[in-house]
Amino acid sequence: MTNEVHAEETNDESVDLRVGLTETEAALIPLIEPTIESIGLELAHLELEESSQQILRIFIDSPSGVSIDDCARASRHLSAMLDVEEPIETAYSLEVSTPGVDRPLGRLSDWISVVGETINVKTGRSIEGRRRWTGTLTGISDATATVIVDGQTHAVPLDLVRKANLKYSFDKPRPGKSNR
Repeated sequence: MTNEVHAEETNDESVDLRVGLTETEAALIPLIEPTIESIGLELAHLELEESSQQILRIFIDSPSGVSIDDCARASRHLSAMLDVEEPIETAYSLEVSTPGVDRPLGRLSDWISVVGETINVKTGRSIEGRRRWTGTLTGISDATATVIVDGQTHAVPLDLVRKANLKYSFDKPRPGKSNR
């Protein structure tokens, strides 16, 4: 028996669960989300790229869309808050943008909204001999994404997902879905 969640079943509080975050990224959510919400926007996703030059990427969204002015305003508010709170101990660059057409799938609700679409998934460790998956998302539960890759169905545990995004096709219209 499967416990998959379908797009029309979005009243459950679990749909706002975050997927694919490191411990550091998860610890940033309670600081960043209220700041973004205080200016009338929503935190779609965040990524902390940890390398020689760390980059904190914040993806913001709004039901009415996001302008470049919204990104600049969010960047100013976030910079001020992050300067005071100092949650990241080393130097980093802050980037604020919209999710774009290849939007990251950071919340369970994001996954639910793209059931039936093509997605890219990268896992933290190998599953069935692979770490990268590109295929059609056919179902989602609070623990597993079901993805069809090359005609084969695969269950990808969400707790192993490191990064996921919509693979947008400019050739295929998405009726009834926002193309933000």
